[in-house]
Amino acid sequence: MAKKIDPLNKKQYGAASAMLTVSDIPTAVSFYQKAFGFSKRAVMNGPDGKPIHAELTLRGTTLMLGPENYLS
Repeated sequence: MAKKIDPLNKKQYGAASAMLTVSDIPTAVSFYQKAFGFSKRAVMNGPDGKPIHAELTLRGTTLMLGPENYLS
């Protein structure tokens, strides 16, 4: 029998997820972990090895972080 796929990935993402643009992803990740207790779910690096996306979680809420002017 075919496995049912959830295209919205509801197990990891709620109805709304916040995406913040920050000047320094590692510093922002550290701040949100220390200040509010977020856990790091994932960090994705670009071709140059610098983070281009991070996902943090807290009590079922996902907070996404991205860099300023990534494509410019």
